[in-house]
Amino acid sequence: MRNPIRVTVFVIFMLLNLLPPPTIAAAGDQSAALISSLNQDRAAQGLPALTQDPRLTQVAQERASYLITHHFFSHCTGGESDPACPVSSIDLLPKLTSAGINVTQVAAGEDLALNNYFANYPQEAVAQTNQDWMNSLPHRSNILSKAYSSIGAAIVCCFTGVVNGQSITASLQASIVVAVFAGGPGLSSPAPSFANDSQTSCHFVLGFLTLQQMIPTHVGNCLENEQHNSLNGDALQQTTGGLLVWRKADNWTAFTDGYHTWVNGPYGLMERLNTQRFPWEANPQGLPVVPS
Repeated sequence: MRNPIRVTVFVIFMLLNLLPPPTIAAAGDQSAALISSLNQDRAAQGLPALTQDPRLTQVAQERASYLITHHFFSHCTGGESDPACPVSSIDLLPKLTSAGINVTQVAAGEDLALNNYFANYPQEAVAQTNQDWMNSLPHRSNILSKAYSSIGAAIVCCFTGVVNGQSITASLQASIVVAVFAGGPGLSSPAPSFANDSQTSCHFVLGFLTLQQMIPTHVGNCLENEQHNSLNGDALQQTTGGLLVWRKADNWTAFTDGYHTWVNGPYGLMERLNTQRFPWEANPQGLPVVPS
């Protein structure tokens, strides 16, 4: 019987790089370009290219959305300051398991970055993020590992919170960048049927149900039931496509896939970038307003 491949997860120091934001329109999703750039690094070392796996992409998107929603930047659910780094359902290995991957027979790793290149310096964002990772030994080790054959990546804006004592506001338009690497026989496991799982464990109600019915291909299926933030009263619900949000402050229901946001507001359903606001939305960070 084949011996299981040892699971290796690199818990590494985060890369925090924020530059003053100029007035430049945000670029589109560049995760595919980032993967291509990482594969160029591998080719230069005589290594085979990593294949994009939709399951790993989904895990990367969910990991990034969780960090955005909970305002911390860390491989650990409790934050890097938690020495125990307890495993929870949102951590890498549980997320891989929920995606139908046998984690007892894979090698897996994760690279994280926090920067505002993608929103403010789109032409240089992929190259600069790649360079930052390649200049860091743990990140470089993931990119050039012979144990990995597949990858998924996500770039999600906009992060707010405090990292290493630095306050990061929405005006900086900082993105979480996540790359998930994996390889081994455990990848041959079939992807799960989220539709079947979600029907028995969670459901949409009220405004979230309405929004899901309006853009079902974007929202996807639920991953949990509606949750409530005790601090601000907002309602949240993770889905296979992103995050549903009801904001108590303005009573609008919205959905974000990490880059775009759909808001069911006073003029019906409208779409914008996460780095923008509609004229009728609260905008304390002074983000660019969508032209009317």
